[in-house]
Amino acid sequence: MPRLAPLRFGPRMRVLAVVVLVVSALAALVLGLAPKPALGPPPPRAVEGVLHAEGFRLDDPLPLRGEWTFRWGSLGSPADADAGVFAPMPGRWDQVEAGGRTHPAMGAVTYRLVVELGSPREHLALRLPPISAAHRFFVNGQLLSEAGIPGPTREATVARLHAHVTETLPPVSRLELVLEMANFHDLH
Repeated sequence: MPRLAPLRFGPRMRVLAVVVLVVSALAALVLGLAPKPALGPPPPRAVEGVLHAEGFRLDDPLPLRGEWTFRWGSLGSPADADAGVFAPMPGRWDQVEAGGRTHPAMGAVTYRLVVELGSPREHLALRLPPISAAHRFFVNGQLLSEAGIPGPTREATVARLHAHVTETLPPVSRLELVLEMANFHDLH
């Protein structure tokens, strides 16, 4: 008559069992079967030239994405730009439609974004991606970055590619970002 006996695993079987458990745990992580960490709210996006980040924790980078105020064919503050002309950032200005038409790839443009932070924030830093056009970048009226010489015409523009810059900002509760760009040399 058959009888039940306790299973006895030798040292090789114990090692094999541990290996199987470790491989299974790794496979679960790789395949996404492990529980996901709780994610915070998505970062705010700019709407009609203003990014409201008053309640957003700035522990992680805040992408400055969304609708920036847009003024085609002119360098300088777009504060007096046509009402309602906004362009997605990041994006290409030759894909922005205004007045029923798009703009050519060659030309000059000014973008503006206001970032509302609520109470003054300390230890802020700003990082620019590489910009493949002559540009000047202002924060609260102060020149932060420039590459080449942006101008209203090909003759007045000196092209130069500029790598990103990281700049620490003083404590502020509001940022006004102005990006003047001119591209007469690169079709993207």
